[in-house]
Amino acid sequence: MSGDGKTTVVDTPGRDYNGEEEYVRARPQSQMLRDRAASLFGDSGATHSSRAAMRPFGPYIAHASGSHVVDVDGIEYVDYTMGHGALLMGHSHPSLVSAVQTQVQKGVHFGSNHPLEVEWAEAIKACVPQAERVEFFSCGQEANLMALRVARLHTHRNKVLHFKENFHGWADQLSLNPNFCASCGDTTCFVSYNLEEVAAQLESKQYSLVMAEGGGGHMGGQYPVEPSFLQNVLTLAHDNGTLFLLDEVVTGFRDCVGGFSEIAQIKPDLTTYGKIVGGGLPAGVLCGSAALMSLISKCGHTGTWNANPLAAAAGIAMLKHVITGEPQRQANNMASVLRDACNDIMRAKGLCGWAYGRSIVHIALSNRAFQRKPDQIHPPWDDPSAIKDGGCFHSKLSLMLRTKGITTLGGRMFIVSSVHSVADINQTARAFGECLDVLLTEGLLHPADRNGW
Repeated sequence: MSGDGKTTVVDTPGRDYNGEEEYVRARPQSQMLRDRAASLFGDSGATHSSRAAMRPFGPYIAHASGSHVVDVDGIEYVDYTMGHGALLMGHSHPSLVSAVQTQVQKGVHFGSNHPLEVEWAEAIKACVPQAERVEFFSCGQEANLMALRVARLHTHRNKVLHFKENFHGWADQLSLNPNFCASCGDTTCFVSYNLEEVAAQLESKQYSLVMAEGGGGHMGGQYPVEPSFLQNVLTLAHDNGTLFLLDEVVTGFRDCVGGFSEIAQIKPDLTTYGKIVGGGLPAGVLCGSAALMSLISKCGHTGTWNANPLAAAAGIAMLKHVITGEPQRQANNMASVLRDACNDIMRAKGLCGWAYGRSIVHIALSNRAFQRKPDQIHPPWDDPSAIKDGGCFHSKLSLMLRTKGITTLGGRMFIVSSVHSVADINQTARAFGECLDVLLTEGLLHPADRNGW
């Protein structure tokens, strides 16, 4: 135990080298809760598919502050899940806690209009110039679903163009799983990041909307997209009477005040937000021109928790920080340090792996030779299958990092906040290197051709 009553994670080198036995033995309370949950929840005893995929089970978190979380067994972790990207300023930020506590005492649901919904929308408009009108939802997926309806009303067309590996939600109309999309008939089409493919589809003039995930596919750019590509897609869409939506549920307000639309220098017809915009509470937002957004009055929009006062209070408090650009600067600086440290480690070990991204640091691991020179934003492979190639590596990496007091999203990404410290980064880099040594010892990873990079 440390002086504050939290358990310090201790590794035992040379024994149980994938860490599973040690992990389970040190977490009896989490294991007990997992066993209870198995008879309660449909997806392997978890309430989110990413947590269901954690083997042998994920830690059950009791409380959190700043960049750290503590589980029910008293084990403390440096946290890089950060509320799946919602917590730009870390856990329990004092100004957000104060805003929520104050509002709880005033009321959490009035069933009526209230001043905070106006103030929240004005705060969003101050950050996002293209947001002439704002509509609130309970999550980003709901905002994306309303965007489909608005686009169909505007264009009198039914089809929607999606990019492969771009996530917009689990609903059938949005799902990446073709088995579920099939239920929507022939209204959904998937294309790769290829302008010729996009043009061939849009020139049919059947599409109401083309949707793209900010930064690229999966959490801000695991499969990165070039800003110039989206600029061209926007032009193609308008040339063919199709609306363009940028899904900024992950990237909105994350790396700069204006999100990825500012980075890419584009003005989407419609933009969706979630995560950060709610200050850590459930929220979704659809923004667009006054003309487009007025179409919502034709179809109607209900929702018990739309712009509820509690989420509005947290969102306003968050955006007061976001508009300064300071949280983004701090998160990007720490992410840069972590990214460079991980790349130095992989380079020194001769591994074909690369850390890339902005304030969300993606880890690509493979035994395939590098196909291209990687950089801050791009992995060393153009082929998405090469990025997916490391599934077994990432699962073990996730487990081993947890045994060393580091939580990630599946061992595939580190979501960095403005409150991660140099000490956090140093602990993480050290643990990352030790985990790679284990993967090398097991023979799962081996030195491969980096083609001089």
